[in-house]
Amino acid sequence: MLDLATVSAVVAALVTVVGNAFGIQKQYRALLAIGFAGILWFIPREFGEQVLMALIIGLMASGVYSQVKQGIIKMNCLGCN
Repeated sequence: MLDLATVSAVVAALVTVVGNAFGIQKQYRALLAIGFAGILWFIPREFGEQVLMALIIGLMASGVYSQVKQGIIKMNCLGCN
């Protein structure tokens, strides 16, 4: 079942990732959020749950990847000072 809290969290994460990736100005990100929410909410429920789960997995992986990448950069630069 698609609940409002899950869809809201996924939309917020999507807006952040897509907005940063494409350099979308912050003033337009609310419109992006409305668009993502409309798409996710009106997908048929049987199909929507799989789409939502795939998005959650992908967003989690992108967050983990970026955190690991930042950690590696910091580790490599420990002796830079």
